[in-house]
Amino acid sequence: MSSIGTIAAQGLAFQATRLAVAASNIVNARTSAEATADGRVLGAIYQPRMVVGVSNQEGGLRAEIRPVNPGSHIVFDAASSTGFSAVPNVDIASEMVTMMIASTSYRAAAQLIALDASLSDTLTDLLA
Repeated sequence: MSSIGTIAAQGLAFQATRLAVAASNIVNARTSAEATADGRVLGAIYQPRMVVGVSNQEGGLRAEIRPVNPGSHIVFDAASSTGFSAVPNVDIASEMVTMMIASTSYRAAAQLIALDASLSDTLTDLLA
């Protein structure tokens, strides 16, 4: 595989990570834990994550998963014994956009890998 194919493969892995993290955030967006009016969370709550691209020395990107800060916010909840709940700081619309962009980028990287393989085969046939 050429350096173009290697970088495209790294892009493929990066976008797969973005898709997985966005899906996890969406699935867990509706979880909650009781909280107090002053913002203390009284139970365990899902910690949303984000993917940051970090450049490799040889080119391309690698995915680094980091927590979203702040991880939750307090909302009024009449069903809670304290009157408040903490919910994950997830914007479902943004996560859906991230998934669409990552999906398109994943397909583009896969096509680039296929093109790189095809060009390599053509070059091998010409030189043989």
